[in-house]
Amino acid sequence: MLEGTKQPEAASALKVLLPDLLASFTCDKCGECCSVWDVPVDRDAYDRAVAALGREAARHIEIVDAESHFGYARLRLADGACPFQDGNLCSIHRDFGEEVLFPECRKFPRILYRSPLGLHCTASFACGKTLETLAAGRRVRVLHVMSDALSFPPELCDTHIDEPPCLCRGKGLTWEALFSLEHGFLEILRGNGRSPEHRLLTMIEIVRNLSRVDEAPLDNDAVDRELLAARVDGFGELNSRFLLAASDIDAQIDFILSMLGAQLKAGPRRPWEIIPLDAGFSRWSGLSGRERSRRFIDDYRRFCLPACDDVMRVVENYLVCRVSCNPDFVMRDVQSGLEAVAALLTLVRAVAVALAAAADSPVTSPIMLDAIRAVDTAFFHLPDFADCVKRCGVDSSSLLIVTPA
Repeated sequence: MLEGTKQPEAASALKVLLPDLLASFTCDKCGECCSVWDVPVDRDAYDRAVAALGREAARHIEIVDAESHFGYARLRLADGACPFQDGNLCSIHRDFGEEVLFPECRKFPRILYRSPLGLHCTASFACGKTLETLAAGRRVRVLHVMSDALSFPPELCDTHIDEPPCLCRGKGLTWEALFSLEHGFLEILRGNGRSPEHRLLTMIEIVRNLSRVDEAPLDNDAVDRELLAARVDGFGELNSRFLLAASDIDAQIDFILSMLGAQLKAGPRRPWEIIPLDAGFSRWSGLSGRERSRRFIDDYRRFCLPACDDVMRVVENYLVCRVSCNPDFVMRDVQSGLEAVAALLTLVRAVAVALAAAADSPVTSPIMLDAIRAVDTAFFHLPDFADCVKRCGVDSSSLLIVTPA
């Protein structure tokens, strides 16, 4: 059907895959996203800004690579804030209209990619309004719509994925097989009675089983057979090697602290990152190995395991947005993408537990949302997050927190 497509579809006929929370998103003009960001400016946007703003644009926009189109320039921040920000408003938007805005600003909090399947749109949860929809009392759905039904222009997509999708290193699969895999993953993520961690591990196990199939590239039939086997099994309990054993606790804590510690040293942080990341790092970092592990498990039992259904829905919705419609994590290497999502969830859980422990109350939806925003902002926007996980020297899929025995 879509296999072998070489040219992108016309914008007016483009299929778009996106979470429903982004389908009709409108900016609340809170101004929070206008600080600390390193905003790239492509050549066309630079020319538009110079034509409208003259010397002021040249003073605030630095040319980085004159030979590049998308990486042509970047916006110079003034004391960590956009020089064009006036209170909560953007002076460019106010004075010259949306068309003169830089593409990164126009499309935020949407992250857009194009493939032979269409346009993929996933969400950044650095945006408070987007984050709040995770706890709006309903499950996020993944929509497949035509571009003329959107509230944003699809031509804002500035990333094209030309290479075929990859299941794991050295093992490709067809676009149709990837499409089937995404549908199967959504079914697993929406399954009842299993923890989010268990559902992620189920998906990772499916990918590992598929990686042992001789066919290359993997086609739709191979994916459907593995998904059917998982359904027949009822997504049952996995091999005990995936469960958190006492011997894994030290590695779990070391992983969390190494990731948080590295990010705390990475430079300026946004206001909503400071308290959650500091809480996650300081809660267990000053203790000896055995005491640190004991405190971590005690905190997890007291503050995370009693979490209510609303908290579980927030986590489910977050994972749906992270796993689906997200080529940057999944298309280029499905297994690494899932393990990176698993590592993000581990960090979210740890930060939420630390925040709840500081407040001496169970994990609630607001606490979980604070943790998601801090971790997702700090780590998801790093293009080398999966590599950062690997450099910790551990298999992130073995570090998921499941109910301690």
